[in-house]
Amino acid sequence: MASEIRIATPADLPAIARLERLVDRAAHWSPDDYEAIFTEGAPRRLVLVAANNRALSGFVVARSVGAEWEIENIAVTPSLRRQGIASSLLGELIIRAQAEGAERIWLEVRESNSAACALYQSAEFIPSARRKGYYGDPREDAIGYLLELKAKK
Repeated sequence: MASEIRIATPADLPAIARLERLVDRAAHWSPDDYEAIFTEGAPRRLVLVAANNRALSGFVVARSVGAEWEIENIAVTPSLRRQGIASSLLGELIIRAQAEGAERIWLEVRESNSAACALYQSAEFIPSARRKGYYGDPREDAIGYLLELKAKK
């Protein structure tokens, strides 16, 4: 089932919040955190959504500060995993970040999240750091991943 990848709008926020609550390993944000994405003067973020027949099937949130981007959250509907949705979201994010002059994209992930680690490694992210005991409930290390890009001129 092919997904359309597009930039999120404020109208997508309720569906993004619902999806995030379905995904245990997603970063859990408050409604105010999501609404702040679209607030004037907020940090620059790119939110992409994957939709199948208008139903949201996944999303990714990334923040940019100059040439450095951070993936803050990514989630796919549990019943639709392993269909390439996360790969499509990640690939589109990389293309858009690179087009905007990104030189690197980084993220942190729970060490036990082997599916996410495999996804990032398949997109050529390299494990670059470890934060001991970073996550709670349960206590777990965070693995930092980094993707170095060549900015398009």
